[in-house]
Amino acid sequence: MPDCTAPGAFPPRSCRLVGSCAHGGWRCKTTTGRWRRSEPIPPGRVLTIVEAVRPADDIIRRASAVNDEPETGQEYLQVRIQVVCNKPPNEKCYFDTDEIKAVGADGNIREAEWFIAGVEGLLESGEFFGGSARSGKMFFIVGKGDKNVVLFYDPWLYGDDIYLALP
Repeated sequence: MPDCTAPGAFPPRSCRLVGSCAHGGWRCKTTTGRWRRSEPIPPGRVLTIVEAVRPADDIIRRASAVNDEPETGQEYLQVRIQVVCNKPPNEKCYFDTDEIKAVGADGNIREAEWFIAGVEGLLESGEFFGGSARSGKMFFIVGKGDKNVVLFYDPWLYGDDIYLALP
């Protein structure tokens, strides 16, 4: 029988998602070692990566001349992410964009670019109520042509890292 996580909590790495629970948590079956960097959650689960654009250098260039150019051998990755609050309507969730990171074949952890001028619809940190969602764009500078790039949720206080495959 699958177990349920706490309402609004992200499931642990050892959880294979099989649906949501009536109280707002996630229903999962325990599977040792799942959702590792080499086995990321497929698109459409937990935090949803709705879209990925690579390279996104032209988007950044057209948006504003003040945006940084990636270094040689690197490129911009644009992702559009949706986060759903699975708590009851009168309870709040908090999402922090600093908890989403990227990692590629070189093993270096990449923080999201925090200064991107001229691009509308950037994902912002903040509170939102149960039953609602936040969505927006985030940008990362990653290795040019690196096919092993995945995003991961790296919680500040508690919980396991959750790796997310790019669509």
